[in-house]
Amino acid sequence: FAIVRDVMDVQPSFWMFFTPFIFATSFILMNVIRAVICNNALEIAREDEEKRSVTRDRNRHLVVDSMKAALNVGDQQGRLWKFQLAEALGSPELKDKLKSLGVTAHDCEDLSDILDRRKRGQLILVHLQ
Repeated sequence: FAIVRDVMDVQPSFWMFFTPFIFATSFILMNVIRAVICNNALEIAREDEEKRSVTRDRNRHLVVDSMKAALNVGDQQGRLWKFQLAEALGSPELKDKLKSLGVTAHDCEDLSDILDRRKRGQLILVHLQ
């Protein structure tokens, strides 16, 4: 500011240059600082979402693996009959696991109807892998 005072003493009309310069510089500097802060916040949020996604996927795999073990009632040819599926879906343990995945027993029955291509009342467990 000492330079501004000295120049203003010699040439008073230079205020038209210094005032917009100071305002523009302040505005630009504040925007740069704000951009850096926002960028860091977005990067932290992105990393947190990735961690949550990995944890969610890991938990889903654990639930799906335990569901496969619970549904391991098929015969030796890899078939699961609809009545066996209905019995398994009656299990509170399996219902809780399905609920943690956001799936209802009704959704499983609908899926079994879709996967039962020949309408024989059986599912081929190989299709579920």
